[in-house]
Amino acid sequence: MRALKTYPLGRLQDLMQMISAVEADGYTLDDVRHFVAAKRAALARREQIRGAVLTQPCPFGCGVLLFAPVNEAPGTQTGDASTYVWTCPVCHHQEYTAETLGRIIHRLNGGRASRRRRNVRRRVRVQGRGKRGV
Repeated sequence: MRALKTYPLGRLQDLMQMISAVEADGYTLDDVRHFVAAKRAALARREQIRGAVLTQPCPFGCGVLLFAPVNEAPGTQTGDASTYVWTCPVCHHQEYTAETLGRIIHRLNGGRASRRRRNVRRRVRVQGRGKRGV
């Protein structure tokens, strides 16, 4: 209870209004706790996947290659058309690529587009059909 006294009055009033709105909709604070816990767990999984997506094994078997952009700033110029570099932090092996980020993610996903990307393509196709019929 003491910790709540340290919050500004405006924040506490906002919290009380949110609690009232949630209860008016028929939910309990336990429902809110479970919802927030599920959202936090999903966010943690997404962050874990996001970090793991852009790695691939080192060809020499000493670790994983980490991904970084090149040719964006004066300090990262390579003198060629490369857009990204894969670097092994153990043996310092480097592989440069001119692939786009979307193409790299597509390849690392085993050639499958992500669910979100497929849905975007589907919406564009449906909208396009309507325009062609006019």
